[in-house]
Amino acid sequence: MPRVSWEFLANLPLMLPGEREQSAIATFLDRETGKIDALIAEQEKLLTLLAEKRQATISHAVTRGLNPNAPMKDSGVPWLGEVPIHWKKMKLLDLAAREQHAFVNGPFGSDLLTAELVDEGVPVIYIRDIKDDGYRRISEWYVTQEKADQLKFCSVMAGDVIIAKVGDPPGLAAVYPNDEPVGIVTQDVIRLRLNTNKAMPGYVRWLLNSDYGKTMVDDISVESTRTRVGLGEYKQLRFFLPSVQEQGAIASLLDREVAHLTALRLEAKSGIDLLKERRSALIAAAVTGKIDVRHAA
Repeated sequence: MPRVSWEFLANLPLMLPGEREQSAIATFLDRETGKIDALIAEQEKLLTLLAEKRQATISHAVTRGLNPNAPMKDSGVPWLGEVPIHWKKMKLLDLAAREQHAFVNGPFGSDLLTAELVDEGVPVIYIRDIKDDGYRRISEWYVTQEKADQLKFCSVMAGDVIIAKVGDPPGLAAVYPNDEPVGIVTQDVIRLRLNTNKAMPGYVRWLLNSDYGKTMVDDISVESTRTRVGLGEYKQLRFFLPSVQEQGAIASLLDREVAHLTALRLEAKSGIDLLKERRSALIAAAVTGKIDVRHAA
């Protein structure tokens, strides 16, 4: 790590005002930075409230639906309570498309070696590409088309749901976007290709990221170096689901509502950044004499 010696620091020349002016500067900065810190705290509290609102909005929609007057039934799950009477309980495996390798994770061990990764070609999808707000590729590795053909069973294409097998907690899900090329998932990523007559990708993504989905995943998670879920147990998870048409309506509503909350979150974060910049600039200006605070009230 880069560092300096104690001797260097001890002999570092400083330009200091008189004691009375030092006291005036310290008093001014205590007062003004206190005001800024209070504003930052308010914005951070807003971020917490927005995060809670986001999760509550998602969870309510995927467990109660959009019709507040819909007849309800007991789910049989104490922490879940009632669900709309017409919703059906289904295994995730039953939602998969009727094709081979519709519900898989990526290749293990020698099936994909680090030495086989290249700088361009078919993208390799890692868990770090699955974000709370959707898929956003930050990985930089690829495989050749020849290798991708060998790993076709774990390919990912637009509309597939990709899920993190590992994480804190695991289970974070995203829909692979329409504008991304066909890729390959790694062993820590589950790829679910849905039967769209039974389930909509956008809805399943919201369901899995809801408190409902997180609680279900938590029940099958295994503690190791990093918390993870097994593909076999994951396939057997059962959820109450509305019709495909209702799923589409719920997903569209959540897309709009969460986008609005995300915009508010970004605005609050921008405000915090500006306040922190203002705080640093104020301190720098005061201790270098750029502003005269000797007579500041």
